[in-house]
Amino acid sequence: MLAASDEPSIDRLLRKLPPPQKLAAPSMKALPPGDPAANDPLGKRAIMHANRGEYRSAIECCRKLEAKYPKSFGTYCVHGLAAWAGLNFRDAAAAFSRAVAINPNAAFGHYGLALVESTQGHYAAALVHLKQLARLQPNAAIVYYRMCEIAWLAGHRRESFEYGQKTASLAPSEWVAWAQVARGAASIGNKTEAVKAMSKAAEVAPDNPLVLGLLGICYMNTDQFARALPILQEAQRRGLKEFVVESEIGHCLVNLGQVDAGIDHMRKGTRKESEYAPGWQYLGLAYQKKGLHQDAAKSFEKATKLAPNWIEPWQNLAGEYKALGRGSDADRAAAHVQHHPAPSTAKKS
Repeated sequence: MLAASDEPSIDRLLRKLPPPQKLAAPSMKALPPGDPAANDPLGKRAIMHANRGEYRSAIECCRKLEAKYPKSFGTYCVHGLAAWAGLNFRDAAAAFSRAVAINPNAAFGHYGLALVESTQGHYAAALVHLKQLARLQPNAAIVYYRMCEIAWLAGHRRESFEYGQKTASLAPSEWVAWAQVARGAASIGNKTEAVKAMSKAAEVAPDNPLVLGLLGICYMNTDQFARALPILQEAQRRGLKEFVVESEIGHCLVNLGQVDAGIDHMRKGTRKESEYAPGWQYLGLAYQKKGLHQDAAKSFEKATKLAPNWIEPWQNLAGEYKALGRGSDADRAAAHVQHHPAPSTAKKS
């Protein structure tokens, strides 16, 4: 089994996920009741401009309001959202920081600062603000959903897994929460927990093709090919035409002894997406079973070019070069393995 492919396969499918409706992010449609500027028509005008995408006009309104009501938390939040939407991140950060200073126990200011940082790719900084948000809203599933995503992007795999578990505990009827748990579990090597989480997702959304695809991959990652195959095929029948599913179906078939059929699916997968290293590694292993050393070598070569720090394709390539009588090439491939003794799963895909 190809352990190094576990997380990327799941993660590639999860890139298709939108936040579920029940976990939608908050927005500001009006200034909060009791805000000093709540009854000023200029506030309504600022929100109207922001909703229309007229961000400069919205900010101009906000600046006038700020001059009149320097303690208006809502005005600074609208200012921050308009500046953020207009990609003026410095102005947005300043506005949200002012909102937090006015009311540190209100969630929206912390949310805005997290939004500004995460949009710029400052994921560790965004997590700091999200943690403040979680302190203020400990039962808000959307907060932990965001924390799960941001921690993942920051490379904090175990932390992401834990936030995913918290999200699922708060929103057990949301299959995307269970999918996040599965991704986190797979990334830290807990394949059994990944299967359990995706099985929960399948209970919630039994007809969802993406859920079926993810469940099938989780079964594959525990070497349960006979269970994985019909689930993946059903996902494909229901409309999940992703190249990952095509490659994984092929890999299942090969491991179940149907090598020729498996190769057909893998070829389709690599035609759909030629930049996916596991697809070429799978195909190379299938050719290897057939004794097609030339084809196997070409597939492993492609995998090594796409994922130069992934050791398994290099090991397989060295063996195929040797079988083809290409001794010097085999030595170079083996030398690469010696210089990179620890497989890299993070950069493989």
